[in-house]
Amino acid sequence: MTEASLASQGTWTLRQPGDIFEEARAVYAAAGNTSGIVEAMLGLSAYVPLHQAIDVCEEARLIALANHAQEEVMAEVYVYLARAHQRAGGTASARSYYQEAVAAARTLQPASPFLLSECIFHVASRDLDDSDVVSAMTGLHEAISLGEIAHHSPLLALANFRFGATLLAQGHYTEARLRLDAALPHIKAIGWANHEIAYWRYLAQLHLLAGDEPAAINAAQMAARFLQDHNESWSRGNMEVLHAHAHVLVWNSDFAGGRAALRVALQHNEDDIGNTGFRAVRYTRAQLLYKLGCLEKDAGCLEDSRNYLLVAVILHRCEGKRTHTLEALASLCQVLGDDVAQLMHQTVMLPLLRCGYLRDLAYVLLHSAEVALRGGQRGLALHRARSSVRMFTSLDCSHDLHKAMKTLSCIENLMSSIPS
Repeated sequence: MTEASLASQGTWTLRQPGDIFEEARAVYAAAGNTSGIVEAMLGLSAYVPLHQAIDVCEEARLIALANHAQEEVMAEVYVYLARAHQRAGGTASARSYYQEAVAAARTLQPASPFLLSECIFHVASRDLDDSDVVSAMTGLHEAISLGEIAHHSPLLALANFRFGATLLAQGHYTEARLRLDAALPHIKAIGWANHEIAYWRYLAQLHLLAGDEPAAINAAQMAARFLQDHNESWSRGNMEVLHAHAHVLVWNSDFAGGRAALRVALQHNEDDIGNTGFRAVRYTRAQLLYKLGCLEKDAGCLEDSRNYLLVAVILHRCEGKRTHTLEALASLCQVLGDDVAQLMHQTVMLPLLRCGYLRDLAYVLLHSAEVALRGGQRGLALHRARSSVRMFTSLDCSHDLHKAMKTLSCIENLMSSIPS
């Protein structure tokens, strides 16, 4: 018999999870079990519309406080409140509630490294998005240490992965590889295909920036092999493979090939909306448009670059991704007219330094040197070019350093040919 016919005959009734949690709440209320009431309400919050989820979690918080609930219950309430606000796009509120969860979890006796590691990780994630990278790195260190004590494999996968991606963006390739490699065994054990194929894309990018093209090509091929073994019709997998290959193509100045790969990757990303959701698709769209903007910058197509980068800035800003917004602005200022670019250089330099995004800062300094030289500010041009070279040298960015040295040499030659 079908489910529908069974239900119509009264043999059983199809029930939604929300209904079950509502029923559990009533049962706990009748028994005077406050903790049970709170637990049922928190469970219910995942099955109601966003605006209702926040209200349900807030009501659970008030009940817990009124009944002097244990700190473990309060920590869980704050986590659910943070998640509800996060789902609704309230990143500032989400971070605040995650901090409350951390404070509650730190008081637990005996300690709960499992819960505390999760709470700290969520605060660190918000800090990463909010451009407070120094605090985020400290939080990720602590979350990973606690996760190791608790044998919390999902936490160790996510925290190491985000740590590695951030170190890569900063230009610290050796440390980034260590963190990404630390995440991989946990990703494999859990079976997170999205993260595993993204690992190979990150590795391709990492090897190129470190100047190892053969290793980058191998990583891109590993991504393609993973897709073939997993599911060739998998939209996100196709997007990651194309993204990885685009890095290699652009490295070899095949801008047409890289452009085509990224455009198809964008379409695969849009096709994945049913699996990952609107916000995840919008975030990846912004990242791919950012990469397209950087490609067009390198190809000399400045108008196209400006358009792509400006849209990436807007999308990241709408999502509250201030750090990614800053990255996109750092590239955008390099494709603007000199007068506007000078103003933007001053706007982004200090935030980039505070975030530790030294590779982006070095490129901004290099562009600033070129602008200063065109404006007749020879001393400033030389100072900024030398600062860029020093920064690339500190990061061991051989490919980037070569570009900076070439620009510095041109500036020095131009200055030597101009009468004082």
